[in-house]
Amino acid sequence: MNGNKTVAVIVKILAFLVMLGLATLFFTNDFGLIDIHKTSIVMAVGVDVDGDDLLLTAQVAVPRPSQSGDAVEYVEIQGSGATVSDAVDEVYSKAGFYPKLMFCKIVLLGESCAEKDIFRILDFFYRNEYAQLTPLVAMCKGKASEMLAMPTPASDAASMPLEKVLSEELKKSAAVSTTNLKLIAQDRYSQSGACFMPYIEANVQGTSEPGSGAGGETPPPSEGSGGGDQPSNSSGGSSESSGKPAGGEQKPVEFTCRKTAFFQGGNFAGILSEDEAFAFNLVRQQVNHATVTCKYDGKIYSLGLKDNKGDIKLKVKDGAPKLILSFEGTAEILEISEDAEPDKSAAYEKTPESVLDAAQQSVRNMLYSLVERVKESDCDILGARTLLYKYANKYYEAFKDNLLSAIMPEFDINIKSAN
Repeated sequence: MNGNKTVAVIVKILAFLVMLGLATLFFTNDFGLIDIHKTSIVMAVGVDVDGDDLLLTAQVAVPRPSQSGDAVEYVEIQGSGATVSDAVDEVYSKAGFYPKLMFCKIVLLGESCAEKDIFRILDFFYRNEYAQLTPLVAMCKGKASEMLAMPTPASDAASMPLEKVLSEELKKSAAVSTTNLKLIAQDRYSQSGACFMPYIEANVQGTSEPGSGAGGETPPPSEGSGGGDQPSNSSGGSSESSGKPAGGEQKPVEFTCRKTAFFQGGNFAGILSEDEAFAFNLVRQQVNHATVTCKYDGKIYSLGLKDNKGDIKLKVKDGAPKLILSFEGTAEILEISEDAEPDKSAAYEKTPESVLDAAQQSVRNMLYSLVERVKESDCDILGARTLLYKYANKYYEAFKDNLLSAIMPEFDINIKSAN
């Protein structure tokens, strides 16, 4: 009996010592965790070409102790080097701690990056163990460093409104060609070898005036024919601790990205206009709701499109490759450029066939312009070579080298009334 009591006492003592040891470890050791005041989160990364070097700007959210108000400060830290990795190391040395790339949501390329192979630039993010494959990727007008430092009315950090204009919701309205690191790699290493990304511009809030540092003093990349047009070289600057451009007080800006930059084999090929980008999104992305404008009988109609379905197919008929771009959707009238009496508005509940025909022609015209840009730039963003490889493989070797110049486009557009 006494032996059992002795064993019980020993067990209790051991349990107490174990609990005491765990409590000591808990209150005296961080188990390798980094103190919140000595770490930071990289919200976005911007890359510009600076002569022979690359200039990297990291927009960093730094936790600050605060009794009230915002406990996070946003700063831009710059580094430069022959590679992105060198530039990141310089950012680390300036920050004094290790910014976490795993939370980076946006990789922004300045227009000067058109001089380089973008996969030469993005390679670091694919190899870095702390980076994810989900960050959104976009090109901007002007310098990425200056765009990240621009003040916005919605947030202290430009990365947040940038993330909103690149959102999945806008992607599903055909307003933006949203993509990420993973999707770019998939497109780049397909048989087509082409990829795309949104092209972002900044305007002073409430105006069409370019925002400060947004390339306002340099001409924008050409949107005309020929895919070899290069964006103006607005690179420059040095590896400073902030990306804010010199000068007076900046006005708040708004971001838009209704254009699309496209690349062949990692090399810049051109920028799709707003209409061409819209048509591209209709056939390449899942679109839940979109708006198309057409003219008929001297009036301008705005139609809302829903139940949309776009597709791209390639067939070889009579020895010639044919690219078939199809789109179908259901339309309802949102607005007409005329004054309508309340008792007459019911007459427009069903969209007239003539207006539907005009809408179909409008979509067809945009798709035709898109195909012409693809052929002129010899950039296969429509995935024709990939379709040929998958569905008409016996013709692949014969057509792969001159496919884009040989294809004959066909358009199958079907828009019907919602009522």
